[in-house]
Amino acid sequence: MGILKRCPYPESTLMGKFLNQVAKYRDKTFIIAKFKDGRIGGDYRHISWLEVFNDSAGCARFLLKQGVEKGDRVALFADNSPWWIATMQGILSAGCVVVPIYPTLVEDEVAFILEDSGAKGMFVGSAGQYRVAKSVLGDVPGVGWAVVFDPDVDLRDPNWWRFGEVVKTGDEGLDGEIASRIEATKDGDIATILYTSGTTGRPKGVPLTHANFLYQQVLMDEYDADESDVWLNHLPLCHSYGLVADLFAAVDRGGILGMCPTIGTKDVREALATIRPTVLVTVPRLFEKMYHQITSALESQPERRRRLFYKAVSVSKEYHERRRAGEGIPLGLKLKWMFYEWLVFRRVRERIGLERIKFAASGGGPISKDLVLFFEALGIPVYQGYGLTETSPIINANTPKHNKPGSVGRPLPGTEERIADDGEILVRGPGVFGGYWNNPEATREVFTDDGFFMTGDIGHFDEDGYLYITDRKKEIIVTAGGKNIAPTPIETRLMTDPFIEQACVVGEGRKFIAALIVPAFETLREWAKSKGLDYGDDAELVKLPEVLELYQQRIDEFNKTVARFEQVKKFALLSKPFSIEGGELTPTQKFKRRVIDVKYRDIIESFYGEGE
Repeated sequence: MGILKRCPYPESTLMGKFLNQVAKYRDKTFIIAKFKDGRIGGDYRHISWLEVFNDSAGCARFLLKQGVEKGDRVALFADNSPWWIATMQGILSAGCVVVPIYPTLVEDEVAFILEDSGAKGMFVGSAGQYRVAKSVLGDVPGVGWAVVFDPDVDLRDPNWWRFGEVVKTGDEGLDGEIASRIEATKDGDIATILYTSGTTGRPKGVPLTHANFLYQQVLMDEYDADESDVWLNHLPLCHSYGLVADLFAAVDRGGILGMCPTIGTKDVREALATIRPTVLVTVPRLFEKMYHQITSALESQPERRRRLFYKAVSVSKEYHERRRAGEGIPLGLKLKWMFYEWLVFRRVRERIGLERIKFAASGGGPISKDLVLFFEALGIPVYQGYGLTETSPIINANTPKHNKPGSVGRPLPGTEERIADDGEILVRGPGVFGGYWNNPEATREVFTDDGFFMTGDIGHFDEDGYLYITDRKKEIIVTAGGKNIAPTPIETRLMTDPFIEQACVVGEGRKFIAALIVPAFETLREWAKSKGLDYGDDAELVKLPEVLELYQQRIDEFNKTVARFEQVKKFALLSKPFSIEGGELTPTQKFKRRVIDVKYRDIIESFYGEGE
């Protein structure tokens, strides 16, 4: 407890902020998670601020005993858990730099990050991650020790420890040194090196300082978040978006962090039903799935109820549009909205676990404006933002007072942005990193002469200063006819179809664009059942002529709404979804297009026969 006796610490560092909150809230619940003694699973448990601190202090004592020095890098290769959070705080408290590693990376990727970062040691989560780490540690010079969370792993190497044991046996006599290191840490010191998942090429290390991260918290006042709020974390903490918008935001406000075991649909539904969050930070895909869940459930309802629901949505959209614009709301419209709020919307929110929701945030990729307006009508305000790992990550955001659905909002205070001649978004400000780790050449390539970071995204500002993103500069498809096509807006619109789970547009250098489509299998199976179709598995289902005809009809309807050169001329139905584990998606669900191009080359080539 000697560490806490030195409170308050300067709040210019991540651990200073955390420790001051521990001293303030102590036995109050900080985390709700399915976690006990190093095992993820079981029932949801409440874990106090003091419990997390005790584990973080034990971790810091262990690190000092291993001889770590200020600025040493320590890797963290594990799934989200209370111990992940405690370990991060422990590493920072020891004056070291956290190097998070995405938990599903394979041997060569883990080895690259360990070697490139110069990690002195590492913390490992599950038995699977232990096997990956153990297989590479012998080939990575400098990593002298490792600690595993999973208590059931059979440890026989003297250089491996169990987390549950080391945090309980540390020397409290080291607390004075730990407190001194915390006090000596400056806001400009590196807190983490995050390796970009990268939609292309090898990952690059992005060093981010305490100041970079803490700058983002200016948003919390805009959203009126406080200690009564409950976040639902299901995004990976090894990614800047989940780290800042979930963990650091909850710490900043003294709120509760509910932790979902995975990003899987089943786990998220259970977490929503159990935790009942007031704040939901997520990626567009979750909203698309919720939309499909709601609209699919409506299909089984009598026509009278369906008409009532969509009438209610229409009235609510008009109400919220007037309210957003600051216009007067006619009494008749207000009374209708109040009626539908009582009769329809509160019940929908309760059914999906969002009856307490204060606000939701969408990032990591574009979200359809229609989806934002749909959820706003349900009483679930969704605010879209924008940023990159290199910008810590948030640089733009819509807020309750300044919100234009379809945009990613205005720049954060203190952030400068401009549009280059070719449409690329350039940014300079407190959240922008200083350069890539051990990669000066890559750093030179992404900064202008006057210090603006080149985001690689194409966009424009409207007359009120709201930013609109078109697509990634490197992902723009140039057809054989010279047309520039942004694939993401097309994909986003396709994925609002209740029968489409994922859609990846292809067509670089070709006469037309085509799409790889993953069906929304729950919806498709229900449809096939209603038609009496016979099939063995999903691979057989997507080949049925009736199914192909269904999707052709839906693509034809989509094509009526876009320009001729943006029409999807051909498509293929895939029997398995794109995934992070399969290598096709980044942690924030963006497509790794180069991987997809190679993995599905035969299917893509089949779209473009002789003469195309």
